[in-house]
Amino acid sequence: LAPVTQDAYIPSMPVMAVELHTTESAVGLSLQINWILSGLVALALGIASDKYGRRPSLLLALACYVVGSLMAAVSPSVEWLILGRCIQGIGAGSQALCYAMSRDLIADEEERSQFNNTLSILDGSAVVLAPVMGGIVAVFLGWRMVFVLLACWGLVALFNIFALLPETKQSVQQPALNAPSADDQGTFAPL
Repeated sequence: LAPVTQDAYIPSMPVMAVELHTTESAVGLSLQINWILSGLVALALGIASDKYGRRPSLLLALACYVVGSLMAAVSPSVEWLILGRCIQGIGAGSQALCYAMSRDLIADEEERSQFNNTLSILDGSAVVLAPVMGGIVAVFLGWRMVFVLLACWGLVALFNIFALLPETKQSVQQPALNAPSADDQGTFAPL
């Protein structure tokens, strides 16, 4: 979701600025804030998914993605657009969970590496294709429809994960960091 989310509306920024009675820089701020939040949330989701499970963390993030996309679509001002993009960024940060889930599901390192490489190629392709597709949608249907389609895409992902994806983390009670147990003397134990 992240590459498409970040780049699909870039061609529409000048029109968005006019329609929202603001500057292109203010609309651009929604892109930068989304990047920052996606990165920070990826870290938080990693910790949460280790503690509470991958599936609930991913479902919550995708629900935020859908809500944020719809908020951006109906935003009456640049402030609402930025707020919607902040909430959408929470969901876009869920991309990091794909790699954790592949580690949970694919035991063979070579097979997992191939899968992760495929994900990286798809991400790279999305970065190139998203502005083109977003621009075409915006020309024919308006910039708000770009966000509506992103919300629909998020909703499809949310329903598919809810219906088809079981929890992939073997033990959700396991500590996020491999902290030594009470019996483990650790590296720095007194000699």
